[in-house]
Amino acid sequence: MPAWPRLPASASAASGLCLPPKFGDNYKLGYIGFLIPADGPTCSGILHFPREIPLASLRALRAFVIVGENRAMEATAARGVRETPLEKFIDDPRLSVVFRKPRKLDAAAGQRVAEAALAQSGLRYDQILTAARFLSASFLGRWLRSAFPEPAARFPGLLEDRADPWLSAEFAAHCLAAVPHYADTGILARRAHPIHPQELFEDSDLFAAWKFSDPAPAN
Repeated sequence: MPAWPRLPASASAASGLCLPPKFGDNYKLGYIGFLIPADGPTCSGILHFPREIPLASLRALRAFVIVGENRAMEATAARGVRETPLEKFIDDPRLSVVFRKPRKLDAAAGQRVAEAALAQSGLRYDQILTAARFLSASFLGRWLRSAFPEPAARFPGLLEDRADPWLSAEFAAHCLAAVPHYADTGILARRAHPIHPQELFEDSDLFAAWKFSDPAPAN
């Protein structure tokens, strides 16, 4: 784990504070991370808000799942499902990292979310396009069928144009749904269409409210 220095409070997206990442404190197993465009000075840490702000004022570009210290699992069109060091997102000057904690997340639930993410590691689009079993067994298959009603021959071009935001949110939703009481909560219970990261990010039924007097998310 890299030793990030403690960062001074500094303005960033939506006038948030930039905090050093501390596993077990301000992010844990099963937390869902969101990447938002950096606005103003870069936040080389975790973006936290000392006062309540409308969630819709932040634009969530992609989602990922925390599976350990400095370990994130994400799904993209180009590379499929893979583990990415959290520091890669934190060090990107174009992005800021925001975490949301699922409601009533305990150690067991966090472990189940992380295990669901790790179980999909290595999944790639070429496998889905050539293996029918994937289309029925994985979150990607369900997502492709709902997102792309067009003939399968058109999948490659469509994936290039439209995949990443929806795919990342569907992956996070799939992992959360491994915990039974999340599967029927919020947007996960109303999955009539592919989930966009913004919809997932703003779901107040699924995620705990931020605790504005303390950098750590609320229990």
